[in-house]
This record gives sequence, structure tokens and C-alpha cells, in this order.
Amino acid sequence: MDQDDAFRIPATEQAAILRLLTSALPPGWVVLGQCRQGGLGPAPQPTGCHVLAHAGIGITLLDMAPHTTPNAEARMRRMLAAADFGDRFTGTLPIWHGRIEPGQLHRLPTLLDQAFATLPPATLPGGGAWLGAVREALDADPAWEATGRSKRPAAPLPDAAFLDEEDAPAPRPGRAAAGSRRLLVGLAF
Repeated sequence: MDQDDAFRIPATEQAAILRLLTSALPPGWVVLGQCRQGGLGPAPQPTGCHVLAHAGIGITLLDMAPHTTPNAEARMRRMLAAADFGDRFTGTLPIWHGRIEPGQLHRLPTLLDQAFATLPPATLPGGGAWLGAVREALDADPAWEATGRSKRPAAPLPDAAFLDEEDAPAPRPGRAAAGSRRLLVGLAF
């Protein structure tokens, strides 16, 4: 077994951690998603920090030990910038990144209170509308996964995508090649 395999979380354990995390959340907090890759590299299940949010407080990026997500806040802010979040929701969005042992989840409400007491308050307009925008951004970014929506790997390219022009079959007389027909249909819509 690879050393990193000891830290990979099976899907059933991942679901159990999510249930524990959800049950430990203080009122008003929700789990929006998770970073797909923490410090251990690619894995079949996300190993990065969980994205917790409260409409009136901000975002928490919470790693469950032993996992860590390097530069989690910077990654989140880049993802939000790529989704034009700041153009839609001007103001301050506090983001705190922390780490907790699964056995210490009962302390989560106190941890969140202490963490956000040191940050500027959230000043985003629109009440909780920004939560949906963050969820959409998580869903659109390949490095993140919105809760309840697993990322599927891209469909493999058809064999024709690997043919050189000279290997491709010649079109029948009076008809366009199949690839060009698809292109024309695609442009018509």
C-alpha cells in the first residue's frame, strides 16, 4: 500500500464524515461543497477542505485531520473571481480556513465564533443570495465539488479524434465529410 493510500477516504467514510460535519454545524450554517484535492494529490474522493457557509457571517474552509488543503483561501478567492462573484456581490466576504480533528467536531460552534470574531463582518448585499452563487461556482470549477453533485470525468474522445487527416475516410462524392456536417449542424443552432 502506498503511504498516501493510508490517508485516502473511502466513499462510505466520506459520507459519514459529511453527516457528522452537518450535524455539528451551528444554526444557519450549511455545507456547500469540498475542494477535490488536498495536500495528498488526486484521489477518487475529494480530500480537500469542506466549504461551510453562513449568509450573515461568511465562508469557512474546514479541513478534517489528517487532511490539509494548502492555500485554500487563495484557491477559493480565485474560483470566485473566475465566476465573476465580486461583480455580482460587492462587499466583504470573510473567509476563514481551519483544521479540526473529527473527534473535536462538537467544538465547531465555538471554533467558528472565535474565528469570525477576528475577521471583518460580511457586507454582501442580497441576504443569502450569494450562497447560491458560491454553490454554482463550486459546481463549475473542476477543483471543487458542490455537495450532492459529484464531478464526472470528461467523456473519452471518439476514435476519430485521433485520426490524421490522411487516415480519415474520404467523403462520398456529393456529400460533406461527417465531421464537417456535425460542425455545420452545431453552428446552425
